[in-house]
Amino acid sequence: MKFFESMEQRIIDMYRELFPSFKPDKNCKVNEEAQKKFYVFMQSLFSILYENPQLLFNKINPDDYFVRRFNKRSENKQIVYTTMRKIVKSLEDFFTILFDIGKNGHLENSKIAVEKEIKIPKRYISIFEKCDILYSQNNNNHYFSHNKNYDIIHCWKWFATKPDITLPHFIGCMFDSNYPYTSEIYSKFAGNEEAFQKLESFLIEKNYYRIDNRDRKITLDYIKNYDPKDNIIKDAWAERTHGGISAQYDSFMKNPALFSLRIPYYKKILQHFEQMNDQVKDFIINVGKKCDNCRYCVQTDKSGEKELSYIKIVNNGEYKMCSYFPGFQYCWEQLDQNIVSNVIGLLGFADEILTEKR
Repeated sequence: MKFFESMEQRIIDMYRELFPSFKPDKNCKVNEEAQKKFYVFMQSLFSILYENPQLLFNKINPDDYFVRRFNKRSENKQIVYTTMRKIVKSLEDFFTILFDIGKNGHLENSKIAVEKEIKIPKRYISIFEKCDILYSQNNNNHYFSHNKNYDIIHCWKWFATKPDITLPHFIGCMFDSNYPYTSEIYSKFAGNEEAFQKLESFLIEKNYYRIDNRDRKITLDYIKNYDPKDNIIKDAWAERTHGGISAQYDSFMKNPALFSLRIPYYKKILQHFEQMNDQVKDFIINVGKKCDNCRYCVQTDKSGEKELSYIKIVNNGEYKMCSYFPGFQYCWEQLDQNIVSNVIGLLGFADEILTEKR
């Protein structure tokens, strides 16, 4: 576990942790050296903000974190949660301006010129200057240059205007659209790179669709849709129709990384329990939630006659398996060979049962 002096440092550290190794786009008009210089510039920006959070924030707050990932509210830390959200927004606002300068500006000699419709707070200019970015202005434009190297300015403009580049791509210096940056990132968090690679190889082989950087965050998803409709991709805990996995990072948490299994039509899968092999049966029993009579599944029933939505299974004992929101249970902060083997087994079984629904 890492220790931080402030909440601001904890949130800023997310950008450092999610920053991949340098992999340039070798098929573009900006050379590799210029891309490397911009990469180092962004890296230095994270370090400057981490070491000097007061450059961006008026108030520095003592560090804190959450341990209940899916029920932060129960920890009674509303002020901490609200403060963290404000920190995240301040950082997103800052990096969005950096992105917008490149996207909306134009090159003018050795500078990026951007119209004054884009408001640049003085605080941002002070941070830029710490990274050797020089600022000037006239009646119409803001101007940004580098006091040592034009390559950074050139790459800044080129990268921000690349097709399909989003803010997470820009922040992460993900220059090459064909390189699996997020696989590299989450392989590091998995705790067992061989297990992660085994899982990813299975997903690729079985034609799961890859999604990078969902919902403006640096995330990794592999999905397979079992519904005739093309449904919106939600977080794994709310999954209903897609199989696959999700990897994401929550900087509010004591342990931020999370690997989640997406289970489609869980109730139907449980109804086919007898067709599972012993490994998948044990996985379901050991990880799945047993009915605890919370009555969530019948909360709208005013008659009191509706039966609880559990599936009764028998395997060296009788179990009443809850069929709601399995994503709350099938998730791990790290992976190992046993978890991956079980995940592959359950996904394979789900695919057999649900193929006809596609």
